[in-house]
Amino acid sequence: MFAVLGSLLDRFWPHLITAIGTVALALFGTVWQESGDVIGDELTVGLIIIAALVSAAGAVIAAVRYDRGVRAIQTDMLTDVRASLVPLCARLIMLPRPLEQDKYVDAMTELTMHCRLFAPRDPGTMADANFYALSGNTLTRVNRAAGSAREQFVSSRRTNPRALEERAVVDRIKAGQSVVCGNIRKRKQRRLLCLEEGDRTYRSFVSVPVISNNGTVIGMLSLNSSEKNGLSSVHATFLESVAKLIAAVHAVNP
Repeated sequence: MFAVLGSLLDRFWPHLITAIGTVALALFGTVWQESGDVIGDELTVGLIIIAALVSAAGAVIAAVRYDRGVRAIQTDMLTDVRASLVPLCARLIMLPRPLEQDKYVDAMTELTMHCRLFAPRDPGTMADANFYALSGNTLTRVNRAAGSAREQFVSSRRTNPRALEERAVVDRIKAGQSVVCGNIRKRKQRRLLCLEEGDRTYRSFVSVPVISNNGTVIGMLSLNSSEKNGLSSVHATFLESVAKLIAAVHAVNP
């Protein structure tokens, strides 16, 4: 319990400082006349200024910590790109064209496996990435994956929760829209993305469309993580770069 409290305090102490400063500012601002009668106007004004400075300091510290966190994520992912994706791209370029179906599936499987490196790698967390090819109103998984990965997303006329979720996924991808969901257990996220109820092996996910050179959507690349708020728009940016590579490979293997 103390470990959990310590972890929360370490993550949210700037917000706590901001909250304390804001509450103190509101309190002194509301009863400043009464406070002035008790402790004097000068001391009251001084306390109001201190409360305002504490509130502002907490906000600034939180912003700086967030910026540093984003930069750290970007640095880690750039390292992964240089160490894994760039050599992989070099190998794909050297493969004879067009690729045989098995080699094409192997290439997509290796690409998606490298995409897992973009997800948080804290102890106990899990991540998965998949590429789905779009055909009509159906997204079909191309890469080899674990049994927990969904085989297809089908846009049908059925009205059960799973069908509604699949239809929403297909519609978003066909429209060329990327999706970032930090926490699938949030009601707002579920309602916005038409997510069905039920337990899942992941807490956050990013999905980006794979678009060909002529602007046609040909599939979806998705990355999910078991960590709450483990994925963000920063990950979506890197995933979109991999989606362009998949589109380039697909261009010579229609």
